[in-house]
Amino acid sequence: MATINYLIQSEKNPSAIHLRFKDGKIDVKSKTGLFVDPSNWSKAKQKPKVTKSAETKALAFELESLKVKILNEYNKLQIDHGKIDSNWIKKIIHTDENTQSGEGLLEYFEHYIRVKRSELSKRGLQKIINLRNTIEEFQNWSKSTYEVSDVGLSFQDSFLEFLSNEKLYRQTTKHRVIKFLKTVCRNARIDGYATSPQLDSLGVKDGKVNIIYLSEEEIVKIKNTQLDQPFLENAKKWLLLSCYLGQRGGDLLKCTLKDVIENKGQKLLDMNQEKSGNPIYVLVLPEADEILSLNNGNFPRKISLQKYNEYIKEVARLAGLTEVIYGTKIVKESGRKIDGFYPKWELVTSHIGRRSYCTNYYGKLPTPLLMKQTGHKSEAMFLKYIGKSSIESMHDLARAHSELKK
Repeated sequence: MATINYLIQSEKNPSAIHLRFKDGKIDVKSKTGLFVDPSNWSKAKQKPKVTKSAETKALAFELESLKVKILNEYNKLQIDHGKIDSNWIKKIIHTDENTQSGEGLLEYFEHYIRVKRSELSKRGLQKIINLRNTIEEFQNWSKSTYEVSDVGLSFQDSFLEFLSNEKLYRQTTKHRVIKFLKTVCRNARIDGYATSPQLDSLGVKDGKVNIIYLSEEEIVKIKNTQLDQPFLENAKKWLLLSCYLGQRGGDLLKCTLKDVIENKGQKLLDMNQEKSGNPIYVLVLPEADEILSLNNGNFPRKISLQKYNEYIKEVARLAGLTEVIYGTKIVKESGRKIDGFYPKWELVTSHIGRRSYCTNYYGKLPTPLLMKQTGHKSEAMFLKYIGKSSIESMHDLARAHSELKK
């Protein structure tokens, strides 16, 4: 019976993934053209370790697809009584040498968007469309037309220069753009298109993000601030609910009284999170129930997300959140996110309620339970969301051990 195994022969990062095909006396080895970080490779299972990383998932999918392709070709060869050797297997692996070798990068993006339209979330699809448009701008700027196989280190250098100097992208945005670009090009490789041997080496270090949240004291200040204009009072209620329920403003603004249920005497919110598409149950804390009771048990008056973002800044200003801190805000003139020092109220956005809930309760309640409330899928993503580094987590662990000894 034919078997295909994968292995790496180096601890260097990235390390080349090799393939070994065996069937009886047939024993053929070849490089796959794929690379992996050795720390993300399971030697026992001969495949990438299971992680939440989109890149690792894509690599695992590519390896499985290659295995299926080789076995299918092998079955055809059995019928034709063809010869099995290293050249045969290399031809299958390196299909870029004989099939679909000249696909334009923009054309492949359009193909990818058509094929993946039903699989991607609305938000995910828009990100790919935006990236496609950015690449078109880059081609116009560089006066060059690129193919999928051109996406290597040289392409990355030129593309990053464009993103930095022309688009004025922040480090975190550049990191995300290159990550999406790799995902699409790896999919092209699965589809049999030529890709650069440097593709898996592409990457940009993520930038440090200053996490903006409302402390418990600031939430109390906002709650106690008297507002003369009804529309600001209404926005204040939504903001407080977001802080007490741990939800993004965009998700919370869609909730109505019919989404509130009771289970064993406990009031819960049955809702869907737009970004993940996941249905979740949210615990309605007494503080949140108090806000609802001000409206006869109902949610505050509906407003648009745009107005919500605008109004809660004014609410925060009137509450005295004027401390100048480092953060990121969208500058209206350019529509770009610009890092700098701003009064805190200017940095208040619709995400601040969820992040405040996570940050204020972290370390006080079990993290897995907090994740259930906020809808985070992994602890790593949760910690990144609140800006907890690995070193800070170790300090938390040290404090927890000290508490055990008391």
